[in-house]
Amino acid sequence: MPTQMNPTAQNNNGTPRIAPPPKHLTTLTMKSFAPSLKDNLPLHAQYLLNLDTKHGGIGLTSPRLHAIPAFILSTKTTIDTIQRGIFLGQHRPRYHLPPAFTSLYNNHQHSSSPLFSIFYKFTPDLASLCTSNNTTENQISAFLSHSPLHQCHDAINTNIKHRLQSDFLQRLDKDSEHNIEEILDGKLGQGLLDLPRSDERNRQPNDLFRFNLHRCLRLNIWESTTPLICPLCHQDFDTKGDHLFQCAHLGRYLNTKLHHKWRDTWAIPDRPHHAPH
Repeated sequence: MPTQMNPTAQNNNGTPRIAPPPKHLTTLTMKSFAPSLKDNLPLHAQYLLNLDTKHGGIGLTSPRLHAIPAFILSTKTTIDTIQRGIFLGQHRPRYHLPPAFTSLYNNHQHSSSPLFSIFYKFTPDLASLCTSNNTTENQISAFLSHSPLHQCHDAINTNIKHRLQSDFLQRLDKDSEHNIEEILDGKLGQGLLDLPRSDERNRQPNDLFRFNLHRCLRLNIWESTTPLICPLCHQDFDTKGDHLFQCAHLGRYLNTKLHHKWRDTWAIPDRPHHAPH
């Protein structure tokens, strides 16, 4: 990735402001989850950590996924403004910048500046995502001048989603392959993170949050070197908790408890109408 998120950013002493390396940022992310996760996450869990909640992940943005696209789109906007002027609205002409500004970008396609070297290294790949294959003009020119930012963001995010899902499926543990559709459904991650925590009813106890987080990232909830057996149905019991939601005996027990809670809740409003014993 580029060493600078913003190539023109500087510290107070005038030196370039260098972004932390991706490995360091990943370590910071891991530390934020340290109370709930083990130190070294397997690759499939790291992909789920970065995948958005709608598609089964946690939705933590990673610089390795978004730094380069953000840099390319920012530079693309600058070049478009230099070449065509500042956009002032649909019904107003663009304001063209004076030569004192535009001359800084003369012949930028062949510039040896790190900014343009990085830009033209990665632009062809992004241009192929953001422009139509039917365009008759040069693809990079079409990308610079005729690709709306929202269209580029949608195309890039869709590509990132497919890439993360593909890499995740290639590294998924064998004991999770039967459950792929449920894993990528997204309801578990959305339930963990999408509800506002300002409402205390949406807050989960630490033990429950840890359990659900491990379920969402397909981590072992129980560490065991010997086979586990369900005490109710006496079938194999997996370490990721899938059997808890599939055991017929456990389901009958829980459904009975849920039925009693539902019955008792509805019985409360009716009590004043009953004659006293």
